[in-house]
Amino acid sequence: MENLVYRLGHDKWKRLMISSGFVHVSSKGHDTPLDFHGSIEKKGLLESLKRIPVSGITQMSMLPAEDELKISWLGDGGKEDHFTAEFSEERDARSVAEALATMRGLSMHERAAGKW
Repeated sequence: MENLVYRLGHDKWKRLMISSGFVHVSSKGHDTPLDFHGSIEKKGLLESLKRIPVSGITQMSMLPAEDELKISWLGDGGKEDHFTAEFSEERDARSVAEALATMRGLSMHERAAGKW
């Protein structure tokens, strides 16, 4: 699962890639892992990058048949941070969730979701 570029359906965040113990999210539309890695090494002025340490991930949540994956992790100073990745494809969201859960040794729990 590492070094695969996933397309996001968010207005700001365009691509996601798991590499070198981090989940990298970019505001640019990188199509190849090589292009993405080059961007990670030298961040441009017109690009935003988010870097989530896989080792710090504490929780993930995703509704069945949805394309959003919410990731929670311990950031700088022990403060909990959150990021919601909106994928273009539901199968990509599930694939990334399963890969990160395996890497972290997290177990999956299912709960029914209701509407208010």
